[in-house]
Amino acid sequence: MGSNTFESKKGILVLRETKFGPPIDELMLRENINFMGMLWKKRLVDRIPLQYLTNTVHWRDLRLTVSTSVLIPRPETELLIDYAREVLQELKSPVHHDSYLPEGAWIDLGTGSGALAISIAKELRNVATCPRVYATDISVEAAEIAKYNISENGVGNIVTITTGSWFEPLDTNLVFSGILSNPPYIPTHKLASLQPEVVLHEPHIALDGGTNQGETLLINICKDSISRLLPGGFLALETHDLEQANIVAEYLRNAACFWNIRVRRDYCGIGRFVTARKNM
Repeated sequence: MGSNTFESKKGILVLRETKFGPPIDELMLRENINFMGMLWKKRLVDRIPLQYLTNTVHWRDLRLTVSTSVLIPRPETELLIDYAREVLQELKSPVHHDSYLPEGAWIDLGTGSGALAISIAKELRNVATCPRVYATDISVEAAEIAKYNISENGVGNIVTITTGSWFEPLDTNLVFSGILSNPPYIPTHKLASLQPEVVLHEPHIALDGGTNQGETLLINICKDSISRLLPGGFLALETHDLEQANIVAEYLRNAACFWNIRVRRDYCGIGRFVTARKNM
């Protein structure tokens, strides 16, 4: 076989066979090769995540805009939506046909890019006549990015984004059928040991879970969820590791307000997620 040659101009990459076979169709690129080469050098030398260099991340079926103001959504966080979908499918069954929960609002606490809020909004379209999702973030910059992604992904009529800490910016009478959160959970003393891509470029406000085992913010969410969840409502949290997940699960058990409390594994088999249902 002959060797392949590349030609590039004005964002068009052409691959041609020099001896055998017909020319391969032109491939349109978003940027020219020289600019892409410069980005790749920044990726290798400065350890800037590719998602920040392109301002784009693909997550589940979504294409999201990201910047260094928001955490890059991880593949394992998709499991929070899978767990929520399981509950929604259960509530659609004939056994629960009279349940009020599918029509209740859901919330994504610490929304960042808006990934969870957008995905749960799309799931609710299948079960609720008037789906409602709220999303909060303490970062004004993150809230603006989430607002943009919510609009771009066609759920602007479902998701309401507000700026503030957890439930703080919301009416105290507002209660939810489901609460999802991937909050900051890395123990402060472990931040320096993270990969350069993370510790040098991702927002520490979205990473730093505080002292001890980094569980403080998770416990605060659990505490507030007692009064914010409807009876039978669903709580799903992402944590740092099995040790932290067990701390959170133990708090929920001791609160005596939840049932079906489970520590669930991520794609690597690590116990990372805690899910529970509010007592009826």
